[in-house]
Amino acid sequence: MDTSTEIAAGARPAGRRIPALWIAVMIAAGVLSACGDTTPTGPTTPVAGAPHIDSVSPAAITPQSSPITLTVTGSNFVGTFTVNVVGPDGSVTPFDQSALQALSATSFQLNMPFPLTGAWAITIVTAGGTASNLFALTVVQANAAPFILAANPTAVSVSSQPQTISMNGTNFIDGLSVRVTAPDGSLTILSGAALSLINPNQFQMDFVFTQFGIYSLTVMNPSGISSNTVTINVTR
Repeated sequence: MDTSTEIAAGARPAGRRIPALWIAVMIAAGVLSACGDTTPTGPTTPVAGAPHIDSVSPAAITPQSSPITLTVTGSNFVGTFTVNVVGPDGSVTPFDQSALQALSATSFQLNMPFPLTGAWAITIVTAGGTASNLFALTVVQANAAPFILAANPTAVSVSSQPQTISMNGTNFIDGLSVRVTAPDGSLTILSGAALSLINPNQFQMDFVFTQFGIYSLTVMNPSGISSNTVTINVTR
């Protein structure tokens, strides 16, 4: 699932109110003026060769007053550029390349505290003013209860091989675990490499369904707070 939004310089949805976060990023990119002019300038289509953010790890974090390390992966991290981190309050924290670690053309790391819950965003702006996509990062309260909206697929066949289930919902935090109860009542707890956390609203799990019948799935965040339960129907 791509949690990014293309914001090639000047692009915005026509006829919609301009979000404060979008304005903050565009000001940081130098596309908008900070003195009240919200008329974008520049090209309205993505620029070939522009930097692009594919993923950020960890994908879901809790509020942190001390710096944590984010690993950003993507493409075209070359030349001179600035990384802008936009907070839920619209504040922009810029990082020049000297503040980045393990920098390559496809990845880098940065250290920063994330004290506020809500929607954060990361974008890269080249020295020439070309902006990357806007990558969303959500900071979730540590004591927030996870909630499962749906599991996909909801029905699979018995197999001796792992099958991938996508879980959609809210407040999924990095380090979560999944309690899987089989039709015979046996319990398996999945964590670590068996789970792939995509963002606070979605992750994937790999599991071997060896019994036919109804499996029950519950998510538990690192805080110990559990979600509702959803089921998977396993057929022969």
